[in-house]
Amino acid sequence: MGLIEPLTTNSQLTRPCFSRHDLLRVIRAVAHGKAIFSPAVATRVLDFFARQHDPSIAPEDFPMLTTRERDVLHLLAQGRSNSEIAARLGLSRKTTSNYVSVILTKLQVRDRVEAAERARQTAGLVQGAERARQSAGPG
Repeated sequence: MGLIEPLTTNSQLTRPCFSRHDLLRVIRAVAHGKAIFSPAVATRVLDFFARQHDPSIAPEDFPMLTTRERDVLHLLAQGRSNSEIAARLGLSRKTTSNYVSVILTKLQVRDRVEAAERARQTAGLVQGAERARQSAGPG
């Protein structure tokens, strides 16, 4: 037959998505201790580990902040919205909003713009467009 039979009768899944060869390759890989991820999951895993090595705000720059608060502040300094920060860190928007409020209080600043500016000045963070302007020189 050549193709694996579908596991459901759902009209969207009436055709197999992969060949018998592909399925056997995946089964053998898993049997040998390897992990197989969809492209979407692989992207999320890589993003997670990339964040672990992403140059961030050093603890000595803002010792009053927790590690997670520094992560949020770093993204805030990049101009990210609460929704973007939540998605990037795997948090809910409400939790992200709470972190931002705590950061504003601990840094004794009025708003997120002031917090972002302070982070950029203190930690030497420069946004992409600003970095490009600086490297291009005057003009």
